[in-house]
Amino acid sequence: MEKIVLPLSRAQISSSSKNNIIISSRVCIARNIDALNFPERLSVEEKILIENQISTLLYDLYTDQIISTDIKTLESVQKFQLMSDLNITNHFLENGHTFFAKKDGKWILLPNEYDHLHVFSIEFGQHLKEIYKNINSLLLSLDSHIHFAYTPEFGFATSDINYAGNGLYLSLLLNLTGLELQGAISSLIKTCEETGYKLIPYTSHPNSGLFFLKNTGSFGISELDHIDHMIQFTQIIQSSELLAKKELLEDNENIELFISQINQLLAQEFLSYAEMTYIISLVDFLDKSIYTIRDRNLWLEQLFRLQNHSSIFSHISNFEEFNNYRAQLLKHIFTQLVQLK
Repeated sequence: MEKIVLPLSRAQISSSSKNNIIISSRVCIARNIDALNFPERLSVEEKILIENQISTLLYDLYTDQIISTDIKTLESVQKFQLMSDLNITNHFLENGHTFFAKKDGKWILLPNEYDHLHVFSIEFGQHLKEIYKNINSLLLSLDSHIHFAYTPEFGFATSDINYAGNGLYLSLLLNLTGLELQGAISSLIKTCEETGYKLIPYTSHPNSGLFFLKNTGSFGISELDHIDHMIQFTQIIQSSELLAKKELLEDNENIELFISQINQLLAQEFLSYAEMTYIISLVDFLDKSIYTIRDRNLWLEQLFRLQNHSSIFSHISNFEEFNNYRAQLLKHIFTQLVQLK
């Protein structure tokens, strides 16, 4: 199985800054083919016809730059790894067949997920506009061959009416450990809801500071205006997070408590994935002031990428077990990349 590695890294990514709370950006655009039912109402044969049409177009446009993967031919562990490395979603795993990707990772195309086409990519740092432009370039190329469902009044049709108009799904992974430790997340969640966003925990750990910030709709606004609005809103959140961080780290007792929590968790024989991601969020919160992280970008990559360790997972039978093994690898990597000052 040829593999796409996400998130992509740029030569100089903004996540290198100790004051940047944005770990990664994800952009997805949904499109549907005119005069066809949404995927949930299509037969298997109709879905395969769509996949074949998309496959022909992609190979005509990009020749040897395309990877196609039939998930029905994969072993369970390969499916777990595709999900864990963010190449596919659980819904596509249950309902999809073949997906396509550009070898350089600029986009992945999931046919017949919730819509006929879901095209997305992920990059470290804040790169919403750059990702959007890459994906939109593909869709413009396809648009000359496929008649997408569109009306001047309502824009592009989508299976979720909230995203009709431009079909744009935006997501940022944020480290909000300071606000979480100050008990301010509930208030922030309410503010997000009032502003057209939702804040979702990255894992089930009750104290983890990692959250996804996502838009809850896309109707009535252009793609670039929507992206600009999300960037501006995130800057407000970042200011609050940095203030919380300053206040918490001015108290030496807090610092001693955080270090003690990290050491107690690392002393455990077994760590869950949720516990390990909590350690990552806390150490990243303390970075530069308490801990020295040899390569912050490489450190943050461990949230997503463990593609070099696939042989370790060969005997695993379910996704929970897969993530628990990931946690043990993260614990090992911790000792190589992070040192207490």
